[in-house]
Amino acid sequence: MMSLIAMKSDYIIKADQVYKNLIEDEECFYYEAHVIDVFKCMLARKEEIDDFYFDEIRVNVYQSGEGYDLYYLQYRLSLSVYEDRIVDFVLQHS
Repeated sequence: MMSLIAMKSDYIIKADQVYKNLIEDEECFYYEAHVIDVFKCMLARKEEIDDFYFDEIRVNVYQSGEGYDLYYLQYRLSLSVYEDRIVDFVLQHS
């Protein structure tokens, strides 16, 4: 009987952690999508590529070998750009 209670308790703890991780991932995806969208518009309009803000969050932009590195909050988004189009990206937690 005690084993069943321990198993259910463990399940609830793990389910709670999964739920918290999903909330964090959703927030991360929200920021990622908005940063890419703003940057994509800058490329399409052939604007000067420079630091920008969205939702009061500063995004620092640095040109790299194949594209650009964008730093915001605790993330680094590396974008590969070809002919003013984003062809690949990698998001890293810094």
